[in-house]
Amino acid sequence: MNLEDKRLIYCTLKSRIRKKKLNYKEISKKMNISESGLNKKINGKNFFTQSEIYELKELLELSNDELVQIFF
Repeated sequence: MNLEDKRLIYCTLKSRIRKKKLNYKEISKKMNISESGLNKKINGKNFFTQSEIYELKELLELSNDELVQIFF
């Protein structure tokens, strides 16, 4: 998967964040990472760790299918 494909897939993640009425500041605080670090990961510049993926799954109430679509 190239970087452009990854960015398009992460649009789904951004959409879910808006749907849950959260922002990067709130999420990054709950995940104990910097807001800029979260921004880079969501925009496909850095990768999420497995534990971060699990935290996002819980915070955003992602289904297993959504999780696979976004991250794998």
